[in-house]
Amino acid sequence: MILKKFLSDDSGVTVAVETILLFAISVIFLGMIYYSFHDMSQRESKVLMEEELLTIGNGIAKQMSDLTVEARASQRAGSHTIITSEFQIPVSIADSAYRVTLTTGKIILESTSSPYIRVEVPVNTDMSLAENSTMYSNDEKHTIEYDSNSSKIYFGDGGVVPSADFYAPTISIDSPAEGATIKNKTYINTTPYDENGVARVKFFVNGIYRYTAGPPWYWVWDTKGDLDGSYTVTAVAYDAAGHATPASRNFTISNPYSDPPVISVISPPNGISTDFKRPVIQAQISDDVAVDNSSIMLIVDGVNRTANISITGNPKLYTVTYTPSQDMEAKWHYANLTVKDKNATPLYAIPANWSFEVINITDAADPTAEIIYPAGTTLLAPGSPITVTYRAFDIGDSGIDNLTINVRRSPDGTLYKYVENISIYPYVVYSIDPQETRTLGSNKYVGGMNYTYTYNVTVFDRSGKTGISLIVGPLNVSLPGQESQLEIDTSGNTTPGKSLKNINIKDNVSSDSVIPKIKKITVTWISNLTSDRILEVKIDNNVKWSGSSASGTQLTLTTPYTTESAFKSVDLTFDVDISGRDFTIEFLLDDGTTRTVTFKAKS
Repeated sequence: MILKKFLSDDSGVTVAVETILLFAISVIFLGMIYYSFHDMSQRESKVLMEEELLTIGNGIAKQMSDLTVEARASQRAGSHTIITSEFQIPVSIADSAYRVTLTTGKIILESTSSPYIRVEVPVNTDMSLAENSTMYSNDEKHTIEYDSNSSKIYFGDGGVVPSADFYAPTISIDSPAEGATIKNKTYINTTPYDENGVARVKFFVNGIYRYTAGPPWYWVWDTKGDLDGSYTVTAVAYDAAGHATPASRNFTISNPYSDPPVISVISPPNGISTDFKRPVIQAQISDDVAVDNSSIMLIVDGVNRTANISITGNPKLYTVTYTPSQDMEAKWHYANLTVKDKNATPLYAIPANWSFEVINITDAADPTAEIIYPAGTTLLAPGSPITVTYRAFDIGDSGIDNLTINVRRSPDGTLYKYVENISIYPYVVYSIDPQETRTLGSNKYVGGMNYTYTYNVTVFDRSGKTGISLIVGPLNVSLPGQESQLEIDTSGNTTPGKSLKNINIKDNVSSDSVIPKIKKITVTWISNLTSDRILEVKIDNNVKWSGSSASGTQLTLTTPYTTESAFKSVDLTFDVDISGRDFTIEFLLDDGTTRTVTFKAKS
């Protein structure tokens, strides 16, 4: 599927970008190729229709979200921007036609023939949709468009086209007064205005988002959740076109020491039974001024576990978490949490006492796993990351507990390992499907000698059964050319005046016998004039070439440069300012292999 994006501005410049769009099509679409739906009952057809409409709706919602991000990133002052996303969907679903309509905060999908189905897909309210813009399934190809004058998304091949909105809203904070001292719950009142209507008002405290308000545009700030001190509150008004205007005021919070802390049990809830052998024991502690975290004490089954808890949050709102390091017995367990505040005369919370039961799991089936990549014929490229793609299942009742990936390198026996907890209380996962790909840290396949790699994935279910250990390999890593181990990083390049600096290179596998040695460099850039010249090449602050050559000329270094295991900078000097230009650099190594990198010089 091809996604075409068109960016236009007042100068008439048009840029077309084509990228591959992976549009979500469910497995039922594939099934339609092989099976006929004509013999299905109306109930079966209805179920399939609902599933397919939901799939289409989620796919369109994602495209709209991507389109909004792309549009806002592309728009600049004084420009008119239109971005179009083109996509295809089937002519019919389960022998039925449909229509898709945009409305506030959701996409509505309806069948236009029997059986009648209606599915609503919620979308991010930050996306402004043209009301009642509609498309129908009688066309195979459709477009979604974004118009910058209104900041609205609509279907380009049907329905409502949005009207323009060029002006930002206004906003004022009406109360409390500037510099006021506030406490407890305080109303932050605002008055926003926009000629086409205010969409929302967002409130920020010291730059951190706290709340989004609709009419009548106020926020009730519970200041007991913040420490005493000075704060800046900013209210930002947005219109439907995405324009925004802020207003700020400064306040001082001063809350008296008054109430004792309050403990709220999160998990496991009191009186429940769970088949998780290591359930997460968690509670929240709040106080109007400050919790004395040194006073927190957690007792589980009569044993003090305080040394093993984690405490997150701020002094007014802490979350206390304890995860057992070993399986708990199948029986009732008891937890007790106590705490006090930091008052001059400390106030103690009402202790939290709760119980829960751990029960055994009955599960007769073993879990299974499957390695998708690498396969027995995969060629491993030296210098590339060690990755494993897999699927895992537990068809029994207990679900997947965790899995382990081991990749062992021979002949030196180096072991690369990855462990993942899958089912985490209270959520049970029965399958990892579709497949997952894991990269084992920063580890890379090593060349330079005949290394081999053997892969093993072991899955465990929650009843304690071990899944089938799958082994792939050994797979060989062939002797590489030098270019496979030349790592180039251009992300930090800088262009002070006529210099291009901080193009970093290194040997990315320094533990083998292959060492990249750079013999020649070809530097190509987009020149404004054919007279533009490169004057000097430095590597690690040493001049390796000097002269005067045009773009695309191959430059022979005075002596070959031997790369090191740490990044070293390549710096280029020109006779003109080359900020913002597109560059291609080809490195020719002394074994005849080449490595090329393309990037844009930063302004």
